[in-house]
Amino acid sequence: MLKILKYQDLHTEPRLRDSMFRDRAAQFVQRLGWDIHLTKDGLEVDAYDDEEALYLVAHDAFGCHLASMRLRSMVGRTLLGDVFPGFMHHVIIAEDFWESTRFCVAPQGGAQGAARVLLAGQMLGLAQGLSGAWGIYDAKMTRVYRRLGWSPEPVTEADDPSGRIRLGCWRFSHASADKLHAVAGLGPRLSKFWMDRALAHVPIFTPSSSAARQGQLIKDPDAVFRRSGNGL
Repeated sequence: MLKILKYQDLHTEPRLRDSMFRDRAAQFVQRLGWDIHLTKDGLEVDAYDDEEALYLVAHDAFGCHLASMRLRSMVGRTLLGDVFPGFMHHVIIAEDFWESTRFCVAPQGGAQGAARVLLAGQMLGLAQGLSGAWGIYDAKMTRVYRRLGWSPEPVTEADDPSGRIRLGCWRFSHASADKLHAVAGLGPRLSKFWMDRALAHVPIFTPSSSAARQGQLIKDPDAVFRRSGNGL
């Protein structure tokens, strides 16, 4: 199952919120050894978990976190711009690009949970008419993203205390969505149902569109399925 939540709405899902931040601590601090702050409760929450953040979260039947990612508009404050300014001259800063950070998979989430979150991101980007999402990733993750079905386009790389890191762009495309459906174990109809339900109470605006500038809500998961032949 899937939820799309704004930061200010996380309090409505306390179990999901806390299990997500706890799994982030386990992945980034305990397993990867990142030198980042944890709260007194052992949760990984940073300065970019704020009102500008949007979360895609796969969860189990009990409302516990399986996998997630955090999205922000590239037009505004980003982790990429603040923490990795040397990469910024490679980046397209435009309203049709997002920043993707904190891609996290719980031990029980596995490849299926990871693929479901990536599929949600792919479908959301296509529905919103976006071009891509920028992100920093560990070079060792390259094969993982390939197996899941959505690989970033590598742009540049550098050494970091945590290892070799790369700047990449995840492009939104129907071809990638098809691959993710297979790994996620979801048919197009079921994934559309999940996205419709997840988006029902989350207004998401695309600033570059005239409709958004006029304050109109854009919600169009059907854009993912407008394809010739099979209607996917």
